[in-house]
Amino acid sequence: MQRRLTIALVVTALASILLVGFGVLAMARFGAQANAERQIERPLNTITDFLDDPTPRTRLRSQFEQSRVQFGLEQLEFVLVSNDGSVTAAGQRRLEPSSVPDISLNESQRANLTAGETVLISDRSQVVGLRRFRNNGQGQRDGTLAVLATQPVRAVSQQALVWFVLSSAVVLVAAIGAGLWMARRLSRPIQAIKTTTSAIAAGDLGARVDLGDSARTGDELDDLGRSVNQMAADLQRSKALDRQFLMSVSHDLRTPLTAIAGYAEALTDGAVTDSEQAGRIIKSNTDRLDMLVGDLLDLARLDANRFRLDIRSFDLGVVAARTVAGLQADPTKNEVAIDTSGLASVLAKGDPDRTAQAIGNLVDNAMKFAERTVWITCGVDEHMAIVRICDDGPGIPDADLPHVFNRLYTGAAQPERAENPTGLGLAIVRELVAAMGGRVKASNGAEGGACLQMDLPLGVTAPETAG
Repeated sequence: MQRRLTIALVVTALASILLVGFGVLAMARFGAQANAERQIERPLNTITDFLDDPTPRTRLRSQFEQSRVQFGLEQLEFVLVSNDGSVTAAGQRRLEPSSVPDISLNESQRANLTAGETVLISDRSQVVGLRRFRNNGQGQRDGTLAVLATQPVRAVSQQALVWFVLSSAVVLVAAIGAGLWMARRLSRPIQAIKTTTSAIAAGDLGARVDLGDSARTGDELDDLGRSVNQMAADLQRSKALDRQFLMSVSHDLRTPLTAIAGYAEALTDGAVTDSEQAGRIIKSNTDRLDMLVGDLLDLARLDANRFRLDIRSFDLGVVAARTVAGLQADPTKNEVAIDTSGLASVLAKGDPDRTAQAIGNLVDNAMKFAERTVWITCGVDEHMAIVRICDDGPGIPDADLPHVFNRLYTGAAQPERAENPTGLGLAIVRELVAAMGGRVKASNGAEGGACLQMDLPLGVTAPETAG
């Protein structure tokens, strides 16, 4: 990657130099050519107009040379433009053939010259100007006597070219240095991220990207590094929770199985005097196993999105009242009173049966911590139908509030009773409510005690009978 970035920057710099350099040279050449044409055309018109006056030939030659020097022309000569367009030297002083530019006029240019216009002929190195000289004497029989002036096209001086080459070399060296520096700066965090992700893929969930001082820049690579670190932390926490989940479930399975196996063996050996009591213990542990397996199946279906929900509108107050009535009918739960005076008729949207299951888990959890009373209310808040279950227990420590709905989470406060031994009831509530488009949250009441709240979308049709 470093090599590719460096090459890319150097190529970009070189292309920019060539593009700008050739553009400047082209513009300079066009400008120099136009300037050379201006330097010829005006003096040539002035000179020919002046020479058209009757002037002695000897004085004419002297003034002709002075005009060339005065106007800064490279060459100023009398020439004869023949009828075929060729240009040769003319006048009393015969010039060497090489002193006259090797040019030839086409028919249009000859016509313009004859009409008294200035004819300009340009090439890459010089500009040649021709204008008819009217006081041409005998020369008219052989062609047109004209004044020829030349001026070189000086686009860029030699010194400017040298400076251009030197500056281009400096820019290329600077581009190479900047490319190497940028390539190292970009590739270092990418290489660190690659190493960290490879370690995570190999099972090292404690690997982290070392952001270092670059974390203060806040660019995209730093954001990527922080995202990788967050992903690793989440995976590590998830793996720890899975390990804790398996250990807890294994313990919860082993405990009733051990009790059942022990009493079954005692019954087989005839060591139990009270078989009815043994049967009740076996039945209790069997119910406990059945509850645990049921909770695990519910969570597995929720995780696999295979949990069937019958989403429809229903009266949340009716479902909550029926659920509480079922719990109150259980003789083992008569120690705590359930206050349902806060229940009201609220139209909610969800699965009535699964909502009853979630409310039952919330109420059952509250009864484990309550001293005497559990309050259940329902209403509307922030365009959601809510059920709120509060108790008069010790409340939930602030550090535990964000985690009470996690699977098998163990808080600082432990209930003395354990009617729900699996530790999955609140996790099932969260999954069920989320599947129905709702949310759950935990808080502490103003006068102490914990409050667990379940929010469901409001219903939009007439309520149906809750099954």
